[in-house]
Amino acid sequence: MYKKIIWANDGSPTMERVYPVVRELANDSGASLTVAHVQETMRLGHHPLFADSHQALDALLQQTVDQLSAEGVDAELVLTETRSGRAAQAIADLAAETDADLIVAGTHGQGPVAGFFLGGFTIALLQIAPCPVLVVPRHSHDSDRVVLAMSSSSAANTG
Repeated sequence: MYKKIIWANDGSPTMERVYPVVRELANDSGASLTVAHVQETMRLGHHPLFADSHQALDALLQQTVDQLSAEGVDAELVLTETRSGRAAQAIADLAAETDADLIVAGTHGQGPVAGFFLGGFTIALLQIAPCPVLVVPRHSHDSDRVVLAMSSSSAANTG
């Protein structure tokens, strides 16, 4: 069903909930999996702020990729940088460049009002993604429950 899946991973505790979903999707479909993390940078003039703050997270993400590989998933890690507030666009661009069939993302459960004011990553991704986006909720009474949301561009192509 899927050949290329991108997991937008911000390294938050919510990603632990997404892990079994992406592992099962990749194993069941034989898809390759790209674990993608976007380091958003803030700059003061030409100098990045907090330049070293992502090294521990990068190591944790590599461990995640290694664990997926040990479990039979064809997984790779892609780390990229962008200006603050542009992570969704970076993931959408990666999906387009790699012809991804699916993007998987978690949600922090901010709700529509907070997401509107905070410019939530998942909301932005749903609007610009070149392929379907699978959103795994932060909390659920049913551990198998996921929400499949089509990006506006994908939904337009189906109708």
